[in-house]
Amino acid sequence: MLCWGLCFVGKLILEYRKIYGNDQQICSPSTIFTVHSAHNGDGSYDFTEVPDMGVVKADNIISVTKEIAENYDHLVYVSEQLLKESISNGSSFKSYIHARYLLGNTSAILNNIHADEFDPALCLPKKFAFDNNAIADSKLIIKQYLNENILAATNKQICLDKPLTMYLGRYSDEKGIDKLDMAIELTVANGGTFMCMGIGSHPLILNLINKYALHKNVIFFTTRTQQKAYGKLTRCAADIYFVPSRMEACCLVPMEANLAGAIVVASSVGGLINVVKPDANGFLFYDTHSLRSSLTAAQNKWLELKASGNLNICLQLIQESARKSFDWHADNVGAAKSYHDLYFFLSKPKPKIVVLNMS
Repeated sequence: MLCWGLCFVGKLILEYRKIYGNDQQICSPSTIFTVHSAHNGDGSYDFTEVPDMGVVKADNIISVTKEIAENYDHLVYVSEQLLKESISNGSSFKSYIHARYLLGNTSAILNNIHADEFDPALCLPKKFAFDNNAIADSKLIIKQYLNENILAATNKQICLDKPLTMYLGRYSDEKGIDKLDMAIELTVANGGTFMCMGIGSHPLILNLINKYALHKNVIFFTTRTQQKAYGKLTRCAADIYFVPSRMEACCLVPMEANLAGAIVVASSVGGLINVVKPDANGFLFYDTHSLRSSLTAAQNKWLELKASGNLNICLQLIQESARKSFDWHADNVGAAKSYHDLYFFLSKPKPKIVVLNMS
């Protein structure tokens, strides 16, 4: 299996030291490689080297091979599902990773995000006065603003009494954009609005833009300029995030969605399985039939909660749960503590194994 990833925890460890103090007990030069994805990628995550912590630059490594993995004391997969897929029966490399796992030098730490950066009450301009105790009402204000100030010059508008469903991500094949047309059709059939916020000119996206050019409730953003200008507003306005990925190591979008008080409808692949929990923060689908039923169920649930007067409290619970589960520095379960504990474990002297010859 080809995996691209970066040992990007250097900055994280520095942040941990800044917040929790410099743990002098951690001085081992042990090195960790963080396996980030299950497919080839282009680019990398910048990180700060911490040599005395063993956090060193991985020389722009794109593919993890046995030869590369052997250079690291520990491999960390960014979700339990990615690790599970990586040690299942198959190639010789998977067998090697499985053997490392059994020896205790391969593990999984769920990738996290900085919750404050995606909390609408903290990341939006103060003029929106986003209230986390009234998330649905606050989202309505943003939708009205978008209609009046951003979309007014176009033939597009956001329907205010139905859920706004959004795709957020790259316009690329591995992100499952071939499922967008079906999701759009379902959404507009239910009277809702579907918005796509991404970058790129994939032929499939261009075809969809042409197909729905005259439909006022189907909106596409395709440039970095638009993303920079409207990204935060649209993320915070969306009620349902649609994540149809074909493969995902972890996927941060559902975490961002929950922190913005939104429900997630995602494909049941990779780390999405570890992030999206049915009947709690979203819905998972497995095929075309379950995609239809899951997205329809999410949109109907939103309408049901709104009609019963329980929408704000439910969204607030989703948001609070996300902050406690997905923030780097969340108590007990945050990835910062997990990495810190792992470094501490690696720094401890290992017991010597003595083999006695009884002959």
